[in-house]
Amino acid sequence: MRRRDALRALASHYVASLKAGKSALIVSPTWREIEEVTGEVRVQLRDASLLGTAASTVTAHEDLKWTRAQKRDLRNYRADMILTFHKPTADFRRGEWGKVTAGLPDRLLVQKTNGTRVQVTRKQPACFEVGTEVQLEVAPGERLLIRGNRPERSCLTDRWSRCAQSSPMAACS
Repeated sequence: MRRRDALRALASHYVASLKAGKSALIVSPTWREIEEVTGEVRVQLRDASLLGTAASTVTAHEDLKWTRAQKRDLRNYRADMILTFHKPTADFRRGEWGKVTAGLPDRLLVQKTNGTRVQVTRKQPACFEVGTEVQLEVAPGERLLIRGNRPERSCLTDRWSRCAQSSPMAACS
């Protein structure tokens, strides 16, 4: 069986399980395979009217899972990387994030979401995670796993949500 045929068959079995009211889970060993399987499943969910056609694009932060040593080495940073703070600092509350605008030998220049520019030193790596922005297509009917604590907006870690509108992340942005 060719790879493309195997993907179609896998997606077909997944959609059939959902139509029968069963739960289903697909496990893929690599990110490349996850993206291929997800693409085929989305096509078949749309064909079965289980996923809306009015998709929108949302920006998400993908964690790079750096070690503390990697975070301390300021040469690793590039403009547009995202720092998400899980511990408060003088400039960030827990849950806030900012975008790296420049890396200097002894500090990072970071722009907060309100436009304020602040400095982050190599002494603060225990307070934040490093990530990048990724664009995700999301459609009505999609199940999303929301990861991240935003209690002020009723978004809690590991909560599954079903997208019912064209702006699925409005409650969590």
